[in-house]
Amino acid sequence: MRISLTKYGWPQVVVFPVAIIAVMIAIALVATVFLQAWAIISIEVLLGVILIWVLSFFRDPERNCPRDSNLLLAPADGQITDIETIKNPPAFLQEQAVLGTPDGGQNTAALRIGIFLSIFNTHINRAPCNVKVEKITYKKGKYKNAMNPESARVNESNELC
Repeated sequence: MRISLTKYGWPQVVVFPVAIIAVMIAIALVATVFLQAWAIISIEVLLGVILIWVLSFFRDPERNCPRDSNLLLAPADGQITDIETIKNPPAFLQEQAVLGTPDGGQNTAALRIGIFLSIFNTHINRAPCNVKVEKITYKKGKYKNAMNPESARVNESNELC
């Protein structure tokens, strides 16, 4: 079984495991003077769990999606936290909504579905339909806890269109 890792996580996948392994080796070599065996084993197990978590956080598993053009698939693993209609959505959504609207886009709205990714979910976002990304716009923002409903509006993010 091969578990691929996302290219966006390679800096962390290389740096953190090397650092954790170095600490594990240092503890195994030096800590025997200061700590009892049970304490060393406990620390090594904890570091091993952290190592596995770091590697699994950046996993990019293969997805076998149904081939039906009438389906809209979830773009991410996780739990749906909120669904809302946004009046006057961001400009990139308004541009899409204006096309074909009889009022010229005066009453545009968009459906926003929030998905919370826990530290145990795969942190890869996929396109839920057949699209071509033409532009990525970085939006500076805050770093509120993702469980806070306001975080989707105020946190740092990328807009794709």
